Amino acid sequence: MILDLVPVPDFVRSHYRKDKSGPLPRRIAWGHPDLVASLVRCYQDGFRLVVSDCWRSAESSRARRAEFEARGGPQLAKRPGESPHFFGLSIDIDYSLALLETKLTKPQLDAELSARGLWCHRRDGFAGSEAWHYNALGPGDAAKPWLAAASPRSTSRAVEARVIDLYGKAFALSTVEVARALASLGYVSGGGTATYEALKPAIRDFQDDWGLDVDGIAGPKTQRLLACLTATHKGGPLPR
Repeated sequence: MILDLVPVPDFVRSHYRKDKSGPLPRRIAWGHPDLVASLVRCYQDGFRLVVSDCWRSAESSRARRAEFEARGGPQLAKRPGESPHFFGLSIDIDYSLALLETKLTKPQLDAELSARGLWCHRRDGFAGSEAWHYNALGPGDAAKPWLAAASPRSTSRAVEARVIDLYGKAFALSTVEVARALASLGYVSGGGTATYEALKPAIRDFQDDWGLDVDGIAGPKTQRLLACLTATHKGGPLPR
């Protein structure tokens, strides 16, 4: 699978949050072209969004899962390819600071950002969980096909519809592609030429490592995760 990612311009990235332990990882300087275009529109129109997360790599997703697991929380972070962050279609912002600087209410801020292509995960206009998370669905009429899939409470189904439109075909792997992906991840040897029956132990190991249902069958979730873990982008190897 080849991800469509482009770098965020320096004049926009200058407003990214600086982590206490040092600069943010390079991966956050990337996003899908539509998300980057929306960020540029926001900047040009006077919205200096302080971004804390953007594109999320497979390595960072796995690290987040390990962190959540160590805390003993009831829910683990999403696997690579389960969050729109992995496809560069989402950002997290400091919305409290944006409200303070713009003197807008949260519903007003959400309306301004959606007009520029960034739609809040929450559709109720309230602060709270995921109120910082915005999905790149496009401005105005461009968002209508995706919003048709949204629930009254969230745009998560809308951005998933976008993901499927962009990459759905790449999630469906043939037996040869499953074998190659498992080989590239170190689960089988021989360059990925094994038969499907011979792949089942490796599939089980892979599923167990990633918290999937362990059945030895490369179903849709397993195929999607394999595709995402072996993805590249149009410019070559993925940034970290």
